[in-house]
Amino acid sequence: MVTANYNYVIVDHNFTVPVRVDFANSSKGAEHHRWTFEGGTPALSTKKDPGIITFCNAGAHRVTLEVWNDDDRQIKTTTLQLDSAVSTGFDARVRINNFAPAQVQIANKTIGATSYQWTFEGGDPSIKYC
Repeated sequence: MVTANYNYVIVDHNFTVPVRVDFANSSKGAEHHRWTFEGGTPALSTKKDPGIITFCNAGAHRVTLEVWNDDDRQIKTTTLQLDSAVSTGFDARVRINNFAPAQVQIANKTIGATSYQWTFEGGDPSIKYC
């Protein structure tokens, strides 16, 4: 009997592309191995342990391990969700004058983020979540 199984670790716990993922095969009873890494480099491997695979694009990536011997064949598939690279930035413009209490208009120029937390020390509001 063959059992398809593997473990993986995100190198440096960094889920922002490019992401490096270290795969380790823990299958039982297999003589042959075929890995498929959608969007990965390399995209295919027949090694028992393929090692580190690099994913350069954000989004969902399917990883499939097919293992077999003369009597049995099994498949395990996992989907990795990888984040886009984040580039933070903003523009700040004083609306009326530079004297307190001042009003400042802030334009968010951040690229690739899905949520934000702004902190305005001494401001009103002092924290804003988006």
